[in-house]
Amino acid sequence: MEQKVNKVKKNQKGNAMLITTIILLVLAVIVATVVNISGMQYDLAVLNRNTSNTYYLAKSALEKHVDTMNKAIESQMSQIVKDVTQGYTLDGTTYDGVIKKLKGSTTNPAPDIVYSDNKLQVKSDVLKSQIQKRIYEYIKSSFLTQGPSAKPPIEYKMQGDRIASGYDTTVTIETSDQDAANNLLTNNKLRIIATATTSNGATYDTQKVEAIIEVKLPTTLKNQIHEKYEWKTADDGKQYVPEILNSSILCFSDVFVTGDGNLTVSSGDVRVSGKQSIAGFTNSKGVTAYPEVDQNGGVLAVNGGEIYITNNLYCTNNVLATNGWGGSYGASTNKTYIEVGKDIIAYTVGIIDDYYETSSNQSPFNGANQVKEANIKVKRNVMVDNDVMIDRWVDGCKITVDQSIFGVNAGTDPATNIDPNQSSGIFAQGKNCIIDADEMYVVGQPYITLAADKIPMKLWESIGEPFNGVASWEGYVTGDEAQTVWLNPSDDTTKGTEDSATGHTVQIPKNSTYLLSTSPLHQLIANDKIQTNFSKTYAIGRVSGKDDNGGVTVTNKTGQISKNGFSDENQARRFMYIGLVPSDYDITNPAPIHFKDFMSSVDTTYTDEVQKIIKRPADYLAGGENGYFKNLQTVPLGNYQGLRGYMTLQRAILYKSFSGNNLNKSTFADTVDLSKITATSNAWSYQTPISVLTLTSTLTPEERTIDVSKFYVDVEESGTPEPYETIIVNKGEGKLIIDTTNAAKNKFTGIIISKGAVEIKGGITIDGAIIIGGPESAPKTEPKPAAITDPLEVAKYDRSTIFTGKHAGLIIQSGQVTITHNPNVLFSLTVKNHELYRQILTALKLVDYSETVLPDIMGTQTGFTKPMLAYTNESILEIDTEGIQVAIQSLKKAQ
Repeated sequence: MEQKVNKVKKNQKGNAMLITTIILLVLAVIVATVVNISGMQYDLAVLNRNTSNTYYLAKSALEKHVDTMNKAIESQMSQIVKDVTQGYTLDGTTYDGVIKKLKGSTTNPAPDIVYSDNKLQVKSDVLKSQIQKRIYEYIKSSFLTQGPSAKPPIEYKMQGDRIASGYDTTVTIETSDQDAANNLLTNNKLRIIATATTSNGATYDTQKVEAIIEVKLPTTLKNQIHEKYEWKTADDGKQYVPEILNSSILCFSDVFVTGDGNLTVSSGDVRVSGKQSIAGFTNSKGVTAYPEVDQNGGVLAVNGGEIYITNNLYCTNNVLATNGWGGSYGASTNKTYIEVGKDIIAYTVGIIDDYYETSSNQSPFNGANQVKEANIKVKRNVMVDNDVMIDRWVDGCKITVDQSIFGVNAGTDPATNIDPNQSSGIFAQGKNCIIDADEMYVVGQPYITLAADKIPMKLWESIGEPFNGVASWEGYVTGDEAQTVWLNPSDDTTKGTEDSATGHTVQIPKNSTYLLSTSPLHQLIANDKIQTNFSKTYAIGRVSGKDDNGGVTVTNKTGQISKNGFSDENQARRFMYIGLVPSDYDITNPAPIHFKDFMSSVDTTYTDEVQKIIKRPADYLAGGENGYFKNLQTVPLGNYQGLRGYMTLQRAILYKSFSGNNLNKSTFADTVDLSKITATSNAWSYQTPISVLTLTSTLTPEERTIDVSKFYVDVEESGTPEPYETIIVNKGEGKLIIDTTNAAKNKFTGIIISKGAVEIKGGITIDGAIIIGGPESAPKTEPKPAAITDPLEVAKYDRSTIFTGKHAGLIIQSGQVTITHNPNVLFSLTVKNHELYRQILTALKLVDYSETVLPDIMGTQTGFTKPMLAYTNESILEIDTEGIQVAIQSLKKAQ
């Protein structure tokens, strides 16, 4: 039994060995199989990875190409914006051309530039279209690989990842404006095709990716125009400065220089309206009365004041020199003096005394109280509505005119118009005084007045010394003849007619000879107070004076002294103010009488321009197309042609319209609309060099003083401080005072606009322009008895206020003040606050920013000046370009 058991155990050990062997063999087979399968999977994985890498390299290259496009656009954006600016609105073309562009087409008539939120800007959709178009064209020109100007495809070469056997990939980028079916893409879209090829000698794999891209802009394209202006070029090819800034000084009240004050206007014309107290009225005796010369203001050099104007002086009232007003005889060491380098156009030009009833000077015949050392010199011409004259109580003074004096007013029949101030003459009454001109042309028939209640009588002396004592001569005016109007003494008619208006007899006495050389009365008229060339002189009445041509003394010269076709009174009047006959209007058929014929030495350009205006006044006075000239509405050309038309044109800014045959004068408020300036300016800085003030008379002088030394900045290039372009606006009626606390910083560069008067202290230089309202209707300040109500008597109390500067808009009482005309300073201003700057342009009626679209802002007639501003290529169109890009609209793998 024991042996059997042992045998069985021995057999089990052999089976285990066999099983182990079999298991090991199976495991070996399994391991071999797994290793084989793993190798196959590795080969498949490597194949798949290389296929995906070729695709993604194509996709990556396409995206990189789009990024390259955006970088190129970014680098070109400033040029693209410049192209939009120059090619669309601000390219420096003529104003009319710009406006035509901005009005759009029939399908898109809305103006493209609008003003809203205090910004001048191009409409967002219009600007987007412009920029989108230019970007699209730029991309096509730079990247398109088809068509006549095709660029070669862009090619990239790279080595594939984990390829140790020399495989590499080449990607080719093409850009097309057609889709896969060769149809033209629209809406600023392009098609990009990226083809990637992986190879190792032989092509291993090729993948193609394509995308549709488009030029995308933000929903709203923010932009703003920072405009720079220039004066528009007129139809004749010249740049004209509009009337509002065409003067170094434009003043609607008096210009008053007195004492030791000296005003020098080194360039630019001066235009002054002047205080006008009264024009004409019926006095207490029922007789029409008219103001004397010193009852109205204008440009006044008083008590030693000196005025020097290099160019022209244009005034609707008077240009006067005088001493003694206010009892200040000999108070100044200066000599009262006015000198004008070119023309004076004024109502009256004269040297006057201060004598009138109730004045402080009741002893004018006392030599100590007479005006002395007051002189006026004009280097070209004097043209007056009334007279050139030297008053009676003036001693040793002179008016010198290098060329011609023109007096344009002929007056009318004295039975219907008895205004002695409506008839031009040249008179020198003062002791040792003289009026000297190369030539004299006056069509007036001067008057004398015997008493306040008498009708003025003709004094048949157009040029000379009217005799002041004529009323005392026995037989001249006695008895009933005191009511007689004396007419031409050369007529031999004795018939008298009754004037129904006055009840007076208009009588023409036979053989009246009171002014003939044989008359005792005439012997008392001095013949050395007028000096001219009488062969080049025209006068209706008689003349007396010294003839420059050989020193001949003229004492009995008859009227109608003729030159160059002035053969009769009607022809002279036509030239002066009625206008040339209609057949003479044709510029190609010149009239026989030319303006330059009346001067011995002339500037041809100047005289041709005057002649052109004389012939065609409607082109200039009725809103024609020639330059900046004034639209005075209905122009009665029957009275405002000829030389008067030229005189009116040069003073047109001081007029606003006609009423019948009379001109209505403008006011400061008519011309400058300060209500348009509503924005407030901060303290002056180089970023906002505009100061808007509202000065009142209750402020102290210190509070009303502008210190020009504060308007200086340090210039890095020169290392020295220089005046910075500035605009000062005073909206109040208080006087603005211009001064400096630093004598080394005494120059102001800019524009001064003041509703109230302006006083400039000595030592100040102004480079720019001044526009002043001043006390246009200031009250009289002298004590007046309450019982005095007669207008003529009331007016007497206004004289001394005029000649002590109470009605002055510009006041200079001491020191040297120099003004240089520089209207372009308005454009050289650098401002941050464009709203305020635009409001000033609107107030000056150069543009109208109360409108909202550019054609209305810049294209309207203001009533005072034609639109004269144009954009320049220095204007900046600022565009917010953030978000402007080329974007992929769709991307897909191509077959």
